[in-house]
Amino acid sequence: MASGTRGTSYEGGALFSDDAQDEGRPNYYAVRNFQQYRLSYSRAGLKSRIRVVGYARDIFVTNVADKYPTAPGVLLFTQSVPTTEGGISASWTVASANGEIQARFDERSVRGQSAQYFRPVRCRVRGAVLSKATAALCKGQCTTSVRS
Repeated sequence: MASGTRGTSYEGGALFSDDAQDEGRPNYYAVRNFQQYRLSYSRAGLKSRIRVVGYARDIFVTNVADKYPTAPGVLLFTQSVPTTEGGISASWTVASANGEIQARFDERSVRGQSAQYFRPVRCRVRGAVLSKATAALCKGQCTTSVRS
C-alpha cells in the first residue's frame, strides 16, 4: 500500500503466516504464528531527502512433546516461545557541491523468552501444584497423581 503527493510518499505493508507440524501422535506437534507490519514515510526536496521506516514483528512458537519411545502420546512438556521485535530507522540526506552528507538513526528492540511447562503434580504436604522436577525436591513427600 502506497500513497503520497509529489516529493512525499507513505507506504505500509503487512505479512502474516501460520503453519503446523503434526507428527501423528497426540501430544507431539509444533505450531508457528508470524505477523509483521511496516510503515514508511519519505520526502524529497531539491537537495535533501528525509526517510523514516518503522516495523513490528511478532512470532509465537509452541512445541508439544510426548514421552516417546517409552510412552508415546503421554504429555512430557509444552514449550512456548514468543518473540517480539520492533525498530525504526530515520535518515536525512543533504546534497552539496562536494558530495552527500547523511545523518542516520537506527533503533531495534528484540524481546523473547522460552517457557517450558511440565505435567503438574500435587504436593500433599502443602497442597501446591508443582512440576515433577520441583516435586522431586519434596524428597518423597509428593505424589505423582496429576490434578485434573
